Amino acid sequence: MLETLRGSSIYVGNAALQGFSASIMFGLSYPLFVQYLNLPANQIGAIRSLLALAWSPKSLISFTSDAFSICGLRRLPYLLMGLFICISATLSMAVVAFPEPYQDVNWENCTRIETKVNNPNARNEAGFYLAMIALWRLGTAWADCIIDALIIERSFLENNSKRGTILTITKIFASSARIIANLFTGLVFNSVLFGGRFCFKVDINLCFLTFAIVLILTAIYAIFFTNEKHFQKQEETKKSSFNLEKIKSLLLSSHYQKLLLFGILFALLNFNNVAGYKIEKHWAKVEPLVKSIVSVISILLHILGVTIFMKKFLNTNWRVLVVVTQLAVTVLELPVVTMTVFNVMRSQYLWFLDDIADGIISHWINLIINLITIEYASPGTEGICHAFFWSTYSISYSLANSISNLMFSQFDIMEDYRYINDSLNDRAVVYSSFIITYTARMVIIAAVFLLPKQKAHAQKLKKYDEKSKYKWYNVAFVIGIMVCFVLSIILNLLPQFKSTRCLMIAGGPGCK
Repeated sequence: MLETLRGSSIYVGNAALQGFSASIMFGLSYPLFVQYLNLPANQIGAIRSLLALAWSPKSLISFTSDAFSICGLRRLPYLLMGLFICISATLSMAVVAFPEPYQDVNWENCTRIETKVNNPNARNEAGFYLAMIALWRLGTAWADCIIDALIIERSFLENNSKRGTILTITKIFASSARIIANLFTGLVFNSVLFGGRFCFKVDINLCFLTFAIVLILTAIYAIFFTNEKHFQKQEETKKSSFNLEKIKSLLLSSHYQKLLLFGILFALLNFNNVAGYKIEKHWAKVEPLVKSIVSVISILLHILGVTIFMKKFLNTNWRVLVVVTQLAVTVLELPVVTMTVFNVMRSQYLWFLDDIADGIISHWINLIINLITIEYASPGTEGICHAFFWSTYSISYSLANSISNLMFSQFDIMEDYRYINDSLNDRAVVYSSFIITYTARMVIIAAVFLLPKQKAHAQKLKKYDEKSKYKWYNVAFVIGIMVCFVLSIILNLLPQFKSTRCLMIAGGPGCK
């Protein structure tokens, strides 16, 4: 029994981090940020960008893990470090009191008084929690990149026709954990305080204590059931030097640089439309429980889709799959947005078709990228190959949302009044912002030629690729990423402060 469990930490860890923990934190964004604190759309968008930005140190963590072991182990010590950061952040949120809600609640008839403001300073009092959520995200990224490296290591043991099976199984484990997390947040946070119908108060601090306990149990499980080779000191020194050369070779290869370029373009053109947050609250009138239930349906469809992918499409052209998913999500989303914005039909159930479409595309493209990194990686570069891609993607995505904040500030769609007025002009302005979003998504299709067609093509590119030297574009790429990282931090912090939230560059209407 014990031998059967050896190595199973990749499934449990992936389920706890990418499944339960991630779904909890992102699932709280609507009931806490949109409903409870009533944050403006540009601030909510910036928070999500900062959470994505916290993912960017994955490449540095993976590089360190690939190149340098601790006590002869390259994975477990780093995994425990990441889990420790997650646990520290969630425990901190469990002991610090949460701000009072923005709007008042009449508990006698269990209704929220929309016209009465209970705490006008709510959006300025959540700074500690936002910082701790960002720290949690950093810890998640830290631990997650180690889990990814373990998955890729085990994938090397699969034969070519079945390679990707372990990856898809871990995704199913994570999806199962997401179901539990979504049901938990939907039931607990469906109080009238958070835009729901249930008439009970919620102890937010107790909820975060529950999340911390789940992470502590995950850390204990990882200690006993992480199976990896233990290097002796002499072998460890030789291995570290060899891995450094392999990492350098990977980062300078043209096939990997093309993959990075695709990720950057995909992130820049796949920016988030912040109007969706206010549409959910005012026009679709979304309830947290229904949102969670539909998320569960989406996850079940994703599990089914991954199972079908593994059995039928594991060897299908990756470029075709990317194009199909991009077209499919647009075809499904555009009618939903059109009917909701122009009040042809406004229903939270109709609006949730949008969420299902987004969930499907994000998981499928993620799966395709992971399959490509498995082919491009080699023993010793498992972590950095996967993590460096997602680091550059996270930085680019965060910057893209900052730019979209500036762009959409011209439309004045951040605050509640446009959605409360709900005039034909207001609807036209909101709808035009979505047309820009979908047009950008269609442009992404032109970048699919940067991806390999399938495993055999990826292996051929890897085998016959001529490694580029230290040319000017390698230096420019590194400098550009560093500049984008610093710029993303600055632009996404501006909406978090009262004095700078009004700036147009932060997504505001302009300070007067």
